[in-house]
Amino acid sequence: LHKEYRRQRQMCIRDRYAFLSFAASIQGFRRLRYVLIIDGTHLSGKYKGVLLTASGQDANFQVFPLAFTVVDGETEHAWTWFLAKVERIIADSTALSIISDRHSSILKALREFFPMSHHGACIVHLMRNVVSQYKNKGLAKMVCEAAFSYRRQDFDLCFWKIRQANAACATYLEGIGTSKWSRTYFPGNRYNLLTSNIAEQLNHALTKSRPSPIIELFMFIQRMLTRWFSARRTK
Repeated sequence: LHKEYRRQRQMCIRDRYAFLSFAASIQGFRRLRYVLIIDGTHLSGKYKGVLLTASGQDANFQVFPLAFTVVDGETEHAWTWFLAKVERIIADSTALSIISDRHSSILKALREFFPMSHHGACIVHLMRNVVSQYKNKGLAKMVCEAAFSYRRQDFDLCFWKIRQANAACATYLEGIGTSKWSRTYFPGNRYNLLTSNIAEQLNHALTKSRPSPIIELFMFIQRMLTRWFSARRTK
């Protein structure tokens, strides 16, 4: 019985998720441009797992972390659990834009907890998919040019070139929806944020802490954000 109790307890501990968001981040985000970037990165320590992050960008174009979660993997349940927590601190609204890759688990969780917000696809991930599927880097550059176009007539011209170069790729992009990945047709405001590079920068800043146990990881995040916010306030 004692062994069975220990086994069940270990399973409960292993399957439990952990969420972290500081009051300073929550209060500060409400004064930023309402664009949220979400992403995940794998932990490299003994217990593995995935760190999910939600962050924004301040007026000085600096990374502004909002929330962190450690989960067992980038599964539908994990993303649903994470975004349910995020929705409690940043309410869903038509003024909010969320940028991520096109992972099916993310899309389903967004539909459930952020149905009013506008979801944009990361252009970098989209370009990688184009290169992977069509083995053409030149085609990916054309997609990038179309995505970053400010005027619709410029986008339409770029998209016509894409169709001429590869009709299958044009069909693939239309299936995603031009409003998801183009600046000019996006229904909300995503400002200069067309990629999830902010999340990548945050993941890079956390590189040294990713092999650590969860408590040590969260302590590292706390110290890092304390330094960042203190330095920015002083400046």
